[in-house]
Amino acid sequence: MSNLIYASPTYSLGDFSEAEVSKQAEKALASMRRSLRRWLKKRSIVDAYLAGGRPMARKGLPPRAMRATVYRDRYAVEQDLAIQLHALLVQMGCSAGDLPSPDLRQDPDGAARLAEVALKNHSHSPTPTGIVWFTLAIPIGAAAIVSLYAIKTKADAAADMAEKQCIMAGQCTDYGFWLKVASVSVLAWLAWDKFGVREFADSTRKRAKR
Repeated sequence: MSNLIYASPTYSLGDFSEAEVSKQAEKALASMRRSLRRWLKKRSIVDAYLAGGRPMARKGLPPRAMRATVYRDRYAVEQDLAIQLHALLVQMGCSAGDLPSPDLRQDPDGAARLAEVALKNHSHSPTPTGIVWFTLAIPIGAAAIVSLYAIKTKADAAADMAEKQCIMAGQCTDYGFWLKVASVSVLAWLAWDKFGVREFADSTRKRAKR
């Protein structure tokens, strides 16, 4: 079996000062963390449902039917996310041997475990796993910032997939559907009140009565 390899990109931030780079890094980190939290929240709901820890919804797919595709779909989205999270944590000072495996064939929950490590270790002081986020001890350049945004993008994709699975299970509300309903309702009201549909309907009724 071939080893998993992540090649960190190399970019330049030009002549930005250390303070400006640090500010951009903090912004990228906060954005990544929000995306990771959203993904883990939706993912945990699906996990609880598959494990029988949540009641089956009237319109949701049964857990047995969902298990056939949930883990396959997760692997397709989460494997690259796991590799990038593992690489970032090592870059930030973690020992690779102390981290969860990024190979989802060995640990299907590896990406989620790595995300939990990243979320627990956001501070400016040493942590139990040895990470010191964004201090002078670990120079932060464009490559790290780009990695943070790349992880955020992949976490957003994983979160969207988890949300769709959650909706299929009947455990999450399909807000997109209700937004579409609201949009159609607004358009219908505009057509009725502003574009002459009301007047046309009134005139049609009057002609019908004659």
